[in-house]
Amino acid sequence: MKVLQTPTTGDLNVESFISFPANADLNTTATLPLVIMPHGGPIGIYDAPFFSSDVEWLAYNGYAVLRVNYRGSGGYGRNFEESGMQQWGRAIERDINAAVEDVLKKYPVLNANRMCLFGASYGGYSSIMGVIQHPDKYKCAVSFAGVTDLPLLFNKRSVQNNETLTQILKEMIGDPASQMTELMAYSPVYNADKVERPVLLIHGTKDSIVDIEHSWRLSRMLSFYNKPHELKIMRGAEHSFDTTGEVKIMYDWVMPFLAEHLNHQPNEVKTQMAE
Repeated sequence: MKVLQTPTTGDLNVESFISFPANADLNTTATLPLVIMPHGGPIGIYDAPFFSSDVEWLAYNGYAVLRVNYRGSGGYGRNFEESGMQQWGRAIERDINAAVEDVLKKYPVLNANRMCLFGASYGGYSSIMGVIQHPDKYKCAVSFAGVTDLPLLFNKRSVQNNETLTQILKEMIGDPASQMTELMAYSPVYNADKVERPVLLIHGTKDSIVDIEHSWRLSRMLSFYNKPHELKIMRGAEHSFDTTGEVKIMYDWVMPFLAEHLNHQPNEVKTQMAE
């Protein structure tokens, strides 16, 4: 794993971590497919340069993995964290793209024509927005429990009955009473006609943080526009996993999807070991 510092808009630097398969030859050119994994949150959450089972599994199967602590991430001071407010689909995504461009320049072993986005919660939202905004850059997107409809976040009973939570959402995302146009403009469900790359949506039926309605709505709109996508429902799953069995179910869907769209075949022995 290597650490990068990338200049981005607003005179900010973002830190990111690029992880390579253990036996990768970094002196070769354009051999490794790259998975970009935006973290959730987005405000106050951050990636750390320590063990991550998701990163290890992907690297073990031959993928390089990039994690970006975009603006709004925790651990870099209050100003950096607050700079991510109301930047869903905007400056946050520009930070991620700046880090992607930086890592491609610094590590030619990465194949710029074999890149996919894969994230959960806000990371799922960011992944979908990535292929909407940059269809020529990314080959596919995977969203687990991703937000697809920003105004819908305010319709939850737990939000409507909690003035404090409502105010926090307004500060983080925008006020639907005065900023509905912006909220819709940066919601995947209202931009489904712009999706040109395959999207894999995975969502748990008992998710109390991001209701499964988000994935249902986007799937319905993608179907309406005849856009390439898959919707996988995890019965009984919540916003995060309780068991390794749930993790395996997700990756049984994710790994073939990545392999197909990034033209990559993980070693059969490794697949058997996982099973």
